[in-house]
Amino acid sequence: MTRCEGAMLFLILIFYMSYLFFKKEDIGERIEHGEVTWKDALILILGLAGVVGGGHLLVEHASATARLFGVSDWVIGVTIVAAGTSAPELATSIMALVKEKQGMAIGNLIGSDLFNLLGVLGLAAMLKHPLAVSPEARGSMIMLVFMVCLVVYFMRSNWKISRLQGLSLVIINLIRWTLDFMGKTG
Repeated sequence: MTRCEGAMLFLILIFYMSYLFFKKEDIGERIEHGEVTWKDALILILGLAGVVGGGHLLVEHASATARLFGVSDWVIGVTIVAAGTSAPELATSIMALVKEKQGMAIGNLIGSDLFNLLGVLGLAAMLKHPLAVSPEARGSMIMLVFMVCLVVYFMRSNWKISRLQGLSLVIINLIRWTLDFMGKTG
């Protein structure tokens, strides 16, 4: 991936975020809150520190353990590091679902994916020229495209995913991770 392609991805992210900021669509979902106190700010800071610190510890120690067993850096990246960096999104989405804020949960996941694809990949390509894609990544990338298409297919009516469809997505992803660990997706 060239610097120009990375810059294009990053610009798409900027345009998309600008569009969302200026559109300010009312989706009818209101978040009720009381008066904000210093305790709320402290809980926010401690919560962020806990999530970031926990994700860091998970990635560091799980990666070291995986390397002891001879697991490749690619597999560590698409499984352990992905799980560690996705922990904040997962925690936020679960809490949103518990509070019956489905729109926030979906928006969090889609926004995170878009930011990672357009922002992180775009910035990485601008900083590291050229940004090479490992041959062992091809199978997982094809599976990722398949998963995105499957999610869009599942959401084709009323923009909803059933429990059975959600379970099938989890099972497919677990199979993909297992194949990655066994080195059979490259």
